[in-house]
Amino acid sequence: MRAMNMDKQLQRVNQTRQRITNRRVNGKFPRFPLLILVVIVGTIVGANSITKLMHPESQESTTNIQYSSGYIDKIYKSLEELTTSPEVDVIAKGEIIAAHPYKIHAMGESGYTYPKTNFTFQVHWTIKGAPTLEVLQVHQLGGPNGEHTSMLLEDPLMQVGDVLILFLHDTKQDPLFSSVYGDSYYYVKGASQGRFVVQKGRVFVLGESSTLTDERVRKEVTMFTKYLETGGIREEEFRQQLQAILNSH
Repeated sequence: MRAMNMDKQLQRVNQTRQRITNRRVNGKFPRFPLLILVVIVGTIVGANSITKLMHPESQESTTNIQYSSGYIDKIYKSLEELTTSPEVDVIAKGEIIAAHPYKIHAMGESGYTYPKTNFTFQVHWTIKGAPTLEVLQVHQLGGPNGEHTSMLLEDPLMQVGDVLILFLHDTKQDPLFSSVYGDSYYYVKGASQGRFVVQKGRVFVLGESSTLTDERVRKEVTMFTKYLETGGIREEEFRQQLQAILNSH
């Protein structure tokens, strides 16, 4: 019976992945906010079983990381489009100095929870928006989940010590998040698209940076960040580009 259930589960997983692939090929992506995205399925690295992210009690992982696929609400085709998006409230450079995992309950009466992480982002400079705090709280889907860590292939978890330029949405501007989740916070707009890595004074999109060591993750991230690649531009030049875009709008 268990084998039969697993076969059915694998069949549903394959059908779901095919629908996602078709949407990507056709350039059509469902437009749901990232933080209320529907998690499709978790793929446990190195394991033979495929389990649902929302069912931690059913995990049979033999490794530490469980990757899942989810919907990203918009694909940005240029740095200008991302920079001038009305949903990008703050553009800031800073460093991740702390991480605080927690869980939130899924909507409805399922009783399931899924992990998120609240990152403390120490601001070095801002170029859009003027947050009064030198430290911002940036939330991301994923985090410790039982004996493993859950994260999205399209948006792997940030890490303490990362120096980043983030394009942030302030949930205070969105009544939906305030009503559902209570306290306001920031999240990275466009997931991996709104997250640029600063390394040795140069700026890279996440897919270009050396911070990604898993090639499967890099391939997935690159699908979304390829239109924003910088080629390792110097930080000051990148900042000037952003300022020029903002000045022209």
